[in-house]
Amino acid sequence: MRVARPGARKNVGAFGHEVHAAENDVLPAGLGGGEQLVRAGLTTEGQGVTPITYINSTAAIKAFVGEHGGVVCTSSNAAGAMKWGPEKNSKLLFLPDQHLGRNTGNALGIPLSEMVVWDPCLINGGLTPDRLRAAKIIL
Repeated sequence: MRVARPGARKNVGAFGHEVHAAENDVLPAGLGGGEQLVRAGLTTEGQGVTPITYINSTAAIKAFVGEHGGVVCTSSNAAGAMKWGPEKNSKLLFLPDQHLGRNTGNALGIPLSEMVVWDPCLINGGLTPDRLRAAKIIL
């Protein structure tokens, strides 16, 4: 390992930022997808959705999650967050990392047929009311 001497100028690259930027911006400006959930009545206490977000998500997504009684998790405690969420509401909204949400749900025994992918660019996430009602996890 080489350490630059004090005062030396050194260019530092931030690798991987471009890869994660799109994932972190899953809710467009104004939290379009999140606002749709609220309008759809999916965030009411007890019968709605408990939002869970990954630690690397944007401040706006973390704020939405906090305002709706959710939690921020890491990959190491995602299973604990998914076990905690149903104590508050019947469904989980896991964002923005649908892969972590799907894999964690699957590891907890939740079948893929009870998980749906919410598209924030479409009305009702592109899901039918029946499909949304049947889902335990919205990714």
